[in-house]
Order: sequence, then structure tokens, then C-alpha cells
Amino acid sequence: MKRVLGWKPSLLTSFSLLGAFITAVIAIILAWSLEHQLEQNALRQEADRAADQVAHILTADLWVVE
Repeated sequence: MKRVLGWKPSLLTSFSLLGAFITAVIAIILAWSLEHQLEQNALRQEADRAADQVAHILTADLWVVE
């Protein structure tokens, strides 16, 4: 690494900073992926509930008509 303001990081410092950066990137990607999956699952569940309610209402109304 280049010297910044006359400071040259040691090998341990460079390794630690690089490891922290890689860990943060992986954590951000996993968090985004998990959030996306949870959102899709919640939307799918709500769509299923709405379809079940519509089917229940239509079935009840069709029985009344007959």
C-alpha cells in the first residue's frame, strides 16, 4: 500500500483492513439477498391469502344463488 501522510501500514494492518472490507461486502450481499427473498415470500403469501378469500366469498355466494 502507498504511504498516506507518511504512514505505512504494516502487513497485519493491511490484511485486517482487507479482511474487514471483504467481510462487509459479503454481509451486505447476503443481507440484500435475504431481504429480497423474505419480501418475495411475504408477497406470495399475501397473494395466496387473497386468492383463498376470493374463492371462499365466491363459493359462499354461489351456494346462496342456487
